[in-house]
Amino acid sequence: MKQGLLYERPRPVAKSWHAGWSVNTTGGYGFARELAASPLAAVEFPIAGRDHPIVFVEGEGGLTPLALLGLTEKENLSVEPDGSWSGGYIPAFVRRYPFVLAKDAEKDSYTLCIDEASPACNTDGKGQPLFGPDGEQSDYLKRQLALSREWERVRAATVAFCERLSDLDLLTKQRVSVTDSAGRTSLAGGFSAVDRERLKGLSDETLGELMRAGYLEAIMAHLFSLNGLEALGRKLDRIRKASSKAEAETAH
Repeated sequence: MKQGLLYERPRPVAKSWHAGWSVNTTGGYGFARELAASPLAAVEFPIAGRDHPIVFVEGEGGLTPLALLGLTEKENLSVEPDGSWSGGYIPAFVRRYPFVLAKDAEKDSYTLCIDEASPACNTDGKGQPLFGPDGEQSDYLKRQLALSREWERVRAATVAFCERLSDLDLLTKQRVSVTDSAGRTSLAGGFSAVDRERLKGLSDETLGELMRAGYLEAIMAHLFSLNGLEALGRKLDRIRKASSKAEAETAH
């Protein structure tokens, strides 16, 4: 079973172990083919919301915002059969793969890890090396470390944002039903969205506080993004039609 949605065998990056390793960055996004929703940072909302509906789910770690990439389990409508990404904005959570920061609770620090199960990882010299001939971190590895650190920083800010939404009781449970042209229905549920009426009911003082914190912009981007649910349903319908047509042609 994959850990952390994408990761199977994360291991701390170490010169002694990964000196001859490279990451093929031209392999596309086939690794995310079954990622129906991606964790999202609040700072990503204004851009991500143009291409993906943004919802919230409650988990062990509290409230988490997600970019919906599909309407059925283990189906990412943004990844094409050849592994290319056709869904517009690519969430930072996806872009940083196969890297991830693992927290050391005892030392209160983070260690950069790499998913050794990623098909992009190799010892054939294909792609970007992790370390140079002198044993120093490559520029590529430094960029990945910076990206992962930035993700953790904005993730912490997102936790505070979600806690404020919960404190103000702004979220309500939602369920989406999409019926395609063949009469098949896809249901997406178990998530929450900001309730517009509850938002309107906030005091001017609270709205001002949300605006100054940058939260109001994220809330509005989230609400606007929900208009994309119908577009996601239409995309699912087109893919199903194309698949049915291909199957029919193969049968003949």
